Amino acid sequence: MGYSKILAAVGIDAGSENAILQADARARAAQGELYVCHAIPNALGGYPFFYPSSGEFHVEGAETRQRLLAELSKYVERLTGRKPGEYRVDIKQGRSHEVILKIAEAWSADLIVLGVTTDPDKSTSDPDLRHILRHAEAPVLVAREREGTKRILVGTDFSDPSLPAVAAAAHEARRTQGEVTILHSIELSVAMPAWSALGPVAVDLPAQVLDDLKADVDKRLIDALKQHGIDGARRVMNGSPSQALLTAAEELRADLVVVGTLGRTGIPRMLIGSVAEEVALSAPCSVLVVRLT
Repeated sequence: MGYSKILAAVGIDAGSENAILQADARARAAQGELYVCHAIPNALGGYPFFYPSSGEFHVEGAETRQRLLAELSKYVERLTGRKPGEYRVDIKQGRSHEVILKIAEAWSADLIVLGVTTDPDKSTSDPDLRHILRHAEAPVLVAREREGTKRILVGTDFSDPSLPAVAAAAHEARRTQGEVTILHSIELSVAMPAWSALGPVAVDLPAQVLDDLKADVDKRLIDALKQHGIDGARRVMNGSPSQALLTAAEELRADLVVVGTLGRTGIPRMLIGSVAEEVALSAPCSVLVVRLT
């Protein structure tokens, strides 16, 4: 497993550097292609990272576009050490999520890398990030600054959408020579009907029943590790899966969390929840969201 066509989308914040560096590392490991793009809003309300910090700027004509492409190219080369011809850059006008998804589809990207800051207020309010997570056909890597622990956390609920996530975590461990922790959270609650105003109702189990359940889950985690050739650690937690992953990521000081998703939207997504989206938006580290294939 590897990603041979990697699209890195850069924006106006410090997360752009994380996106390019993490995209470049994966492209090199797979001897693949690196494509860096930037979207310029049709109605400018802010400035891309290489724009002047004051005054209005409008994209007019081929000369202006070439100058911006040159600035973006210099930025990529400074960060990655690549030379002209070893990567591709493009700048298009339009809403960020629309530009990114169109390029990814037209180029047949097999990984989209988005850089975000570690400020949770900025991350969770980003509508472009949410839209891409819900609609992208390719896996999405939300790139944040890493601590360098090489610790990888992967969540599984033993359903089909979680299986590619475990495989992706195994690949990342081999690429980085990192350590994998596989996690399952036992959510002791009963979902109420969609028409009900009540949320999930907690269920109390006798201690022995809960211990037996955890033991069974642990065995299944062992099997999942063996299936993918991972010599990793295991965690069985209680409560919301998304909160369990966020808590474990903090405790482990993980560099990467890997989660699977069906990529649903609308009512189906509301009914099954959106663990992948919650984790991707709020994690303290990078998050790789892997699609069911």
